[in-house]
Amino acid sequence: MTYLMDKFGGNLSEQITLSGRVKYNWQLNSDKAVSFLRKIEPYLIFKKDQAIIAINWQKQRPPRIRDERGRICVKRKRTVDFDIKVSRLVKILKHEDINTVIEKRKDLIKIVAEFYPLALLKGKSIESCYNAGLSKKVAKLVPLAVIKGE
Repeated sequence: MTYLMDKFGGNLSEQITLSGRVKYNWQLNSDKAVSFLRKIEPYLIFKKDQAIIAINWQKQRPPRIRDERGRICVKRKRTVDFDIKVSRLVKILKHEDINTVIEKRKDLIKIVAEFYPLALLKGKSIESCYNAGLSKKVAKLVPLAVIKGE
């Protein structure tokens, strides 16, 4: 944990579980979290969708503005509502595949379209992307022949 703290920063806290064991919680925010996610993203399998959306979300967020006393100014309602939706999507992706989200969560389709590149939906269902309005069908390919080698 100390290596990760030295390399990426963040906060480390120690907690005692109900069973009396010690657990550590390492937390990163904003640019520090993106730096860490970019480093590990090529190696992720199960959490890759979450990481891609979190990285792209953080890249487009407006910078924090501080008043003359150094306090962070209140965000506009539209920005707060959008952040809540993206946060909800990232939490849903803890339990559901991106394909399931595209098929069943119509309220989050625009968020997926904005932060998840369509090129990464390779193995995902063409039908679910089309039905969700993320893409259009432009051609149906039919194989002319199948050649098997030895």
